[in-house]
Amino acid sequence: MSPKDCLDIQRDGHNISGVYEVYLDQARKFVKVDCDLETDNGGWLVFQRRQDGSVDFYRNWADYKAGFGDLTDEFWLGG
Repeated sequence: MSPKDCLDIQRDGHNISGVYEVYLDQARKFVKVDCDLETDNGGWLVFQRRQDGSVDFYRNWADYKAGFGDLTDEFWLGG
């Protein structure tokens, strides 16, 4: 069975935070997401990361809807 969120990823035995694929039923597709599997017992989907200002977050709605950045660096997940 395909994981539907980061908690499923964790339940599948993963314990290292990073980029994983989950299946979105409503969209009927796999998407890459950043999972935090360590903080407060893990299972968290990270939808935004800002660390050093390397990615400009001053953007329009279309960019936020689509998502931008790099899942291994600064990003907004989008939808």
